[in-house]
Amino acid sequence: VEHIIPRSLGNMHYILAKGIVCGRCNSRFAQFENLVLTSDVFIEERRRLGLLRPGYDVVGSPLETSFMKRFLLKMAYESLYKSKRKLWTRSDLEHIRQNLLLGTDSTRVRAISGEIACHYRDIPSWIDRFRLKNNGLRLQYAEDGPRLYFRFTFGRIVAGLRIA
Repeated sequence: VEHIIPRSLGNMHYILAKGIVCGRCNSRFAQFENLVLTSDVFIEERRRLGLLRPGYDVVGSPLETSFMKRFLLKMAYESLYKSKRKLWTRSDLEHIRQNLLLGTDSTRVRAISGEIACHYRDIPSWIDRFRLKNNGLRLQYAEDGPRLYFRFTFGRIVAGLRIA
């Protein structure tokens, strides 16, 4: 089973069925997810939201942009596949798949700083959206012509990408 958003962020239900992501890829994803989730900013937010056990002392590290970008790409690709299949099918997302499988850096993917003038829509269905919101989690997308945007929110952390 592949968790679209990691369990350590409180996601227990928004998952892909067993066999959609192979064990090798799941392990590869776990490596860069762990580097993001053990960064200072995520440790602090997990602590603030009560997702770290009391007395559990974690030493944080700086958040590396390349790992955060892959973390966001994985969630964007998997969430669109699960919940917005028509959008996933009509969008050219092969460069994202290559980035995740081979670690190549696509010039078509850019981090977003600040807001864009598009209307964001939630990706998960209403029940998954409700479950995620209980843990301060949100996955959204926006379209602006041929461009596709992805936004991830976890508590006070908001990060986004232009992915097409």
